[in-house]
Amino acid sequence: MGGLGFTPSQKPETHDFQVESLYMSEDGEEIFDEETYIEDIDNLDILDREENDDFQDEVIAANDVKQLTEEELNHIRPYVGKEFDSQEDVYDFYNRFAGNIGFSIRSHSTNKSRVEPFEVIGRTFCCSRQGLRDPRAKPVEQRKRQRADVRTNCKEVMMIKRKKDRWIVSRIVEEHNHKLVSPSKRHILRSLRILNDSQKQTITNYRLAGVKTNQMIDYLAVEHGGVANVGFLSKDARNYLITRRQLELKHGDAQAVLDYFQRQQMKNPSFFYSIQVDSQGQMTNFFWSDDKSRMDYLYFRDVVCFDPTYSTNRYDMPFVPIVGINHHHQTVIFGGALLYSESEESFAWVMKTWMRAMHGKTPKVILTGQESAIGGAIARVLPGARHIYCLWHISRNAMKNLSNVTKEFVSDFSNCLWLQGEKLKIVWITK
Repeated sequence: MGGLGFTPSQKPETHDFQVESLYMSEDGEEIFDEETYIEDIDNLDILDREENDDFQDEVIAANDVKQLTEEELNHIRPYVGKEFDSQEDVYDFYNRFAGNIGFSIRSHSTNKSRVEPFEVIGRTFCCSRQGLRDPRAKPVEQRKRQRADVRTNCKEVMMIKRKKDRWIVSRIVEEHNHKLVSPSKRHILRSLRILNDSQKQTITNYRLAGVKTNQMIDYLAVEHGGVANVGFLSKDARNYLITRRQLELKHGDAQAVLDYFQRQQMKNPSFFYSIQVDSQGQMTNFFWSDDKSRMDYLYFRDVVCFDPTYSTNRYDMPFVPIVGINHHHQTVIFGGALLYSESEESFAWVMKTWMRAMHGKTPKVILTGQESAIGGAIARVLPGARHIYCLWHISRNAMKNLSNVTKEFVSDFSNCLWLQGEKLKIVWITK
């Protein structure tokens, strides 16, 4: 094996504090602004397993999967002259109606009075596919995140105006130029997925108990009788957790981490660290590796394990140790990372930074749990490394998902996992 190109007494080429912009993927953790988010309805088929929101109307629930009759629709359809107590009541009513029809809504514009105190006197809500993308925007193939354009200049709109202390519907246009979402997929619509206080507390409690987001959704689906009744998607839970972490990680605490890294590098110039910050300058992801870890990697880098199953107690930030095995079958640590999110972009940043610390020396095999975000990051950053799943994770998932199968199948499945070479070949042929 080749060397790292430095000795513990030499200083590697690294930066004390590296500023990098964080762009989170949709699968992972991106937080969308309600005014600018457009639901990608064309790609809803691939989201069939995702969940729903529990908005309910006193007559018909928005998450009812059956196709409503015209009479039922007329009972919840808005009409010119209908009055409401507040703007929030208007939005909730129109959102429930849209959910039953099969489209997502968003706020379009706000009208204010021209005299002080410049109060809101009118608002417009529209279909999320209203309008067209700016022609000056980059084409899809040139964008970093290649999501298809979904705006179709839909004409669906509802306008309200204030009259004294009441809000009155002044105009309605029911005209869509795109396909509406089928009843079985309407729970995926963006405007129906709004976390309430109870759901936020549930997400927080599960994470404090060490339950990962995907497992959390599985448990809630069983509890609520299906994923369509959970009330939110896994990415909604991740977005909420990111926001919560950003609010809880105070500047003083983040500065304490930076000060610690700087002190370690002053004591030992071979100590490597890097910190990623977002567009607001907030610290998000942290990576570090000391001189012993870097030297161990020089000799034992053939097989490396990424295990993002740990969380710190106070901030619930996933901790990702990067470990291997030495010639005495002892665990050795090659580095560590603290992440704001378990998204592909975060894992990709960790791997790129880790490779910088190790002077580009790639491992032969990477062991991970069955996390799709890690797999995507490995394929992007380390395409030459062989990515395999940890047998412990495979066995655990098998126990969870194959609890009702026969003992004979369990025996065959175990043989596939654990037998090797000629023994596996003999068992396979005899079967």
